[in-house]
Amino acid sequence: MASAPVIQVLEIQDHTKQHLVSLPNEKLPPLPPNSVRMRTTLFALSANNLTYARIGHLVGWWGIHPLPQSTPAPFNDESKYGRTMCWGSGQVMESTSPLLKAGQTLFGVFPIGTLPVDKEITADALGMFLETTALRRDVLPVYNRYFLYQDDDDEQSRAWDAVMRGHFETSYAIHRIAFSWDLLTLPPINPSGINGAPWSAEDANLTSALVLVFAASGKTAAAFAQQSRELRPAEFRSRRLIAVGSSAAKAFTEGFGWFDEVHLYSDSPAALAASWSVDGKTKIVILDYGARGDAAVAWADSLRPLCGTVQFVRVANDANIKGAEANTEAVLAGQQRGEVVVNSSVLRDWGIEKLGAGRYFRELGGQWAEFKRRGGLPELRFVWGDGMESVRTGWEQLANAKVEPSTALLFRI
Repeated sequence: MASAPVIQVLEIQDHTKQHLVSLPNEKLPPLPPNSVRMRTTLFALSANNLTYARIGHLVGWWGIHPLPQSTPAPFNDESKYGRTMCWGSGQVMESTSPLLKAGQTLFGVFPIGTLPVDKEITADALGMFLETTALRRDVLPVYNRYFLYQDDDDEQSRAWDAVMRGHFETSYAIHRIAFSWDLLTLPPINPSGINGAPWSAEDANLTSALVLVFAASGKTAAAFAQQSRELRPAEFRSRRLIAVGSSAAKAFTEGFGWFDEVHLYSDSPAALAASWSVDGKTKIVILDYGARGDAAVAWADSLRPLCGTVQFVRVANDANIKGAEANTEAVLAGQQRGEVVVNSSVLRDWGIEKLGAGRYFRELGGQWAEFKRRGGLPELRFVWGDGMESVRTGWEQLANAKVEPSTALLFRI
């Protein structure tokens, strides 16, 4: 007899608190037309998952995978409990769509748990599909696109996709679109995606700028550094590409080989500014990928009187901020300081509009495939877990900052 499906449920006000909930009374309904029934098979957990939980109330992420009707009390209270999402692969168990058949595997966003999920789908570009299920129609498009795996995609390749493909595309959007150097083909737009928000060619210009990347050991930050170093034309590169992070992550970050310098949060920005010959004409770009506390903000405040311009772009907030109210306050405080908050989905849509879906995904896919072919992120170690109990342990480690920067958590369920 098959065991009852199990799902991960989080407490919305404190995403570090999780529950593995068994659903013995769950009965799968008939599969609707043009749909696939899928089960999550392989996925990664990272600081991104904490972000989805932290600010899910602001962007509707708690609604992507709602609590099943059979969820027992007290976990069926959607004001207190919810499910987050993960990047990884899922296998088609059943299909009423002519586009996919049972046994095929897709990459994209899936729920954490062994309960299958039904997805209404339509064809997108070659080898890609869009989920059109009613509850997903207001979700940002980046979370509704799925990629079909071919038979020759091995587990190691799929593991890299789960660990870093989403991170790689986020920084591709920042590097290639928000800071575009190709003004005719791909004119830059404000990374926030807010209609009417100013973002000039000079805002996008990194030439001669000092670019400071905070929480630089993270996968999204590392991807930005790799792309800036290896994919950006030499004449459009920044004056210096500088990493700032924790002492625990310094050696790992230096090992990338993509940063000109690696410094600590505790270092003196004023002293470093002197070594960089900062003056009233210097442009400093701060990319904050989730520095702990207010480290990036403090550096910006220290550097602002010493230079011409400090441009602050926020990619993520501190993962330690808990609760909807505290996270909302953090976002509002950043807006008051003039921070530009990245909306990678809007950047992606702009790139698709300007380049066409075919060219956009060919270029991105080619660069990602080459990144994997060359070994991916240097010195990153995969740690595998099997089953939902291993997911419990992994989430606890991640939520309590017990995962080393050089470790990627992967799960088979």
